[in-house]
Parts: sequence; structure tokens; C-alpha cells
Amino acid sequence: IELPVQCDPADSVIPTCVNGLKPEKVNYNNGCCAKYECLCRCSGWGDPHYNTFDGKYYAFQGNCDYVLVREIIPRHNISVHVKNYYCDITNNFACPEYVTVKYKSYEIKLASNSKEIQVYVNGAVKVPTFLNEDFSITTSGMAVILNINEIKAEILVSHQGFEINLPFSYFHGNTEGQCGVCDNDATNDCRRPDGTTDQSCEKMAALWADSPECENPPPHPSEPLPTCTAQICEVIKSDLFKNCHDIVPYQSYYEACKYDVCYKKNDSMACASVEAYAQQCGQQSICVDWRNSADLSGLCAYKCADHKVYKACGPKVEKTCNQSKTDHQTFMEGCYCPNNTYLVSSTTDKCTPTCDCIGPDGLPRQECELDSSPTPAPLHMCKKQSLTIPGNTWIMNCTTYKCSTESFGVVQEPMKCPTIEPCGHEYKSIIENCCPTCGEYSSTMTIRELNRLNKINMIKKLTTFTVLVQISDLNCT
Repeated sequence: IELPVQCDPADSVIPTCVNGLKPEKVNYNNGCCAKYECLCRCSGWGDPHYNTFDGKYYAFQGNCDYVLVREIIPRHNISVHVKNYYCDITNNFACPEYVTVKYKSYEIKLASNSKEIQVYVNGAVKVPTFLNEDFSITTSGMAVILNINEIKAEILVSHQGFEINLPFSYFHGNTEGQCGVCDNDATNDCRRPDGTTDQSCEKMAALWADSPECENPPPHPSEPLPTCTAQICEVIKSDLFKNCHDIVPYQSYYEACKYDVCYKKNDSMACASVEAYAQQCGQQSICVDWRNSADLSGLCAYKCADHKVYKACGPKVEKTCNQSKTDHQTFMEGCYCPNNTYLVSSTTDKCTPTCDCIGPDGLPRQECELDSSPTPAPLHMCKKQSLTIPGNTWIMNCTTYKCSTESFGVVQEPMKCPTIEPCGHEYKSIIENCCPTCGEYSSTMTIRELNRLNKINMIKKLTTFTVLVQISDLNCT
């Protein structure tokens, strides 16, 4: 008798999240039950501005290495750190240079500057897209994303900032650092390393330095913002973001933007606040194409590499020739392959109009007719148009060539021949289709030998043949 799964009635209660975000629906008991949880999301952007896990905003200008998140009681063996640097020495602008995630035995360094995305795993340089049994790293061309499936953690690093997403059920009440405590209570987010709570998160943030040699940053201005025109910041409050205003609170991003324009006199740095808010909207499946707004006059425009195009609302994971599934539930701006083209694979940065086999030169491969022999060659050299499909194999000069379904490149290996028993005296050893085999029998053997070997071969079912001659017809000597 199978009993129905009993779900906790309390799980139907939808909590109010103090960070202003909507609760997430989380399934459990093999999907038979569901509950609602507040997502623990910490973000940093610009020079830099912070929103803690529970939505507390502060600005911090520290120029050193700091702990963003670590567990109070170690359970999942993870911590997240940030390296800040002075991106504008004149104005004491400190910007995130890279984020380091320590998980199990891994040290994963993620950086995204205006020119390239950099990924290091235990000190070794990796392509922006990387996958193993413990985590995956993907890229949108403008940001790099680390996913740790076992603990459902996601860390995103872009040119202008970072974002850390942790599940409430795994980390509730067990985080500390510059991102604060993930417990849906903003009053304790300014937690010091000694466990006490500071009245100022800015003062607290300096205490989370990874090195005792770090100097305290200059204090954040306490006087009211001067009266100034911050036209770029008005974009956040405009109708362009109207659909997002009721879903993601915009106040902290607006205040951060005004701070950069009015105190720091840096309009371009203010783009980081608009970008950060648009990113939060995209996480809620709200698309905002803001960079081309007439109100910005091209101030925040972004140019991708020549072979990529900018999309304000692309997928987190771009479709590739060997992976058609993409994440369309949320949006992310980035540099993607043009329409009607595909990313060759998750480990390359090349686009192709067709998902054919790609050779080492980056060109599609075919099985071609050159000098009457099938030869793998670049597409433009081929005489016949028979495309080699990923997974196909062909043989040339006793070597097996295969179009890899993983890398979409041509791989080669020696031919594998079946094992055969030694040939009898009546056979010759010959090479057929690149493999050794036994040829025709010799006509010089005696009838007795022929009959004996014929019986043996019939028993072994190796070769069956019938002698269709009479003894008198044979000229045996």
C-alpha cells in the first residue's frame, strides 16, 4: 500500500523578504511538496556599493582583499573573497578586480574586465567555460558565472561588480562577512568577525580584511548629497524600468548612482548602478534594453568583439552546436553570436552558421573526394558537398577519423582490428581493409591434409568450404 506524501501545511505560507525580492518556490520530496524561501542575494557594484543578503545598502572604498562570505559554522566548505583596487586614484575609487571562491579543495578565481574574462582553477588558467563533477563555469561574454550544484550556489562576476546567490535552506543564519547574515533580518547584517553587530556596515566592512596590512579607507561622506543634476540616474526611476520597480526595489541603486555623479563627479562610473539594477531585473525575467536609451546619449554604450553582437536580454547560457538547451527563464546582457549562427561549443568563442564538424583551423570539415581517396579537408577545398556530421567516422590511410560530438573537432586514432587466430598452412596472411586476415588456401597440400583441416575448420566454425574435385582429377606428386 502506497501512502500519499504528507507535506507540511506551514510550507504554504509565503514569507515577506526584507531584501525586497520575491520569495522563491522550492520543491522537495521528489517534487511532491513545495515551500517558499527568501533568496540570499548579495551584490557589489561600481566603486563599490553593496547590498547585503538582507538588503542593507552601504558604500565602502577599501583597497585590499576582503571576505565577502564565509560560514559561521563550517558545513559546506565554501567562502567567497574579493580583491579591490583603486580604479581611480585621484578620487579614491575602489573597484572589484576579481572574486575568489574557495570550495572544497578548489580555489576558483573569476575576473571580468573590459577586454576579457579570466578564469583560474587552483592557479591554472582555464577557458571561460569550464565543467567538472563539482562545479560549472559559463559566460555571457560580459560576465562569468560559477554554479555549484551540490549546494545550489551561484556566483556571478562582471566588469562592474559581482553577485552571490545562496539558498536560504542551506545557509540560513550561517553566513558572515561583508555580505552580512543570511537570515531575513537586516538588523544584524553589519556583523563583525567577533560576532557582535556594528551600527555602521561601512566600519564593519573594513574589519573583514584578509590581511592585517590593509589600511582603512577614507570615510564615506555623511553630509547630505549636494544639489546637482544627475540625469543618468533618472533613468533608473523612468518608465524604461517601470515593469521592474514593483519587483526589485530601486532606491539603493538610485542613491549609489547619485553618489557617484554628485560626490565623485564621475558619470561613467554611474553606469555601474544602472547596469546592476538592470541585471537584477533580468534575474526576475524582466528585460530592459537600457544602454541605448536616448537619455544616456551613448554614455554607457558597450561594444562587443567584431564577431559577436550585444544583446540586452540574452540567455545565461548560450546555445551551442552540442547543447541546444538554454536558460530562457532569466535574462542576462552579454556578447552573443549573431542571429542564425551558433556558438561552436561551450569551450570556444567561435560562431558558425552550421553545426558541422570543425577542424583545428576553425573551419567546417567534410569527407572529400581528393585524388579518389576520401580525405578530411577544409570546406573550401572540397569537391563534393557531403558534410561530415558530428559523431560520424571515416577511414583514411588506415587511420580512423571522427567528428567529435564534444569539441566538434576532428580527432584521429589508429584503426582497431579484430583478433584472429594464426592462419593454417592452407592460408596466406594478407592485409584487407587495413587489418590482417587469412587469404586463399594453397593448392599444394595433400588430400589427407585438406580433409583433416576441412573437418577442423568446420568444427571451429572459422571457415567452411567444400571440395568440389575428384581424386582422379588432382595431379598430386
